[in-house]
Amino acid sequence: MPTNRLLLCLPAVLLATFTGCSEPARDITPHPAGWRELHPARVRATNYNFTSCGQCHGADLAGGEVADGCSRESCHTAEESVYSCDNCHGFTNSDPFENVAGETSTDILTVGVHTSHYTAAHNLTSNVTCASCHIVPDSVWAEGHIDTSAYAEVNFGPLGDVAAVGTVTSWDRDTGTCSNIYCHGDWAYERADSTGKFVTGNNITMTWTKPVEGILCGTCHNLPPMGHRELFGLSCGDCHSSVLSANDMTVITGLKNHINGMKNLP
Repeated sequence: MPTNRLLLCLPAVLLATFTGCSEPARDITPHPAGWRELHPARVRATNYNFTSCGQCHGADLAGGEVADGCSRESCHTAEESVYSCDNCHGFTNSDPFENVAGETSTDILTVGVHTSHYTAAHNLTSNVTCASCHIVPDSVWAEGHIDTSAYAEVNFGPLGDVAAVGTVTSWDRDTGTCSNIYCHGDWAYERADSTGKFVTGNNITMTWTKPVEGILCGTCHNLPPMGHRELFGLSCGDCHSSVLSANDMTVITGLKNHINGMKNLP
């Protein structure tokens, strides 16, 4: 047989030797050892380009001619499917938060203070959802979801965005800071007596990688807030009983009513 014809036949011979004559065996995998443990970081390194994955697992990763779908017992279970946000963006089931590289230090930008937000460890309000700071798509394949950036973009939801009172909420990745955030004190409400005076917060710029320590009451707004009506002999809880303890204004008993974008009276 001529040399060039022999070279053309070799791939077919090798395929038949390893997989039989019909189709590749499903117990043969092109993934190297340790792929499963390093999978999130490796997928991130490809900028979440699933084109190569689809060659075996199908365009929608539900299974292809060569390999099973990614959602199966040996890989992603039904409860933690391939389409779970955690698989690419970090693990919110972990405490502390773990990014896709397995890192948990708050000094790392992709870790930061995620934990205190989604676990409400600060006891100031209910846990903060992903949608408060990010656009959560209906599908992995939603338009604009997988784009040229390797990072999850920050797009503040209605509670974080305080543009209605004249400021523009912003996230600066270079400095790792959030500014003009309602949740951290950038707000102003006209007093109920219609005097034209405003009750205001402290307009704090927060550093994402520096957890706030100590007693937090009084950091986002003064006690009482600046411009608050003078009510001698009354505690915060007397007027805001659905939020605060009547006996201790630093104890928040109604977490869902605190930092919720509303004035809660009582």
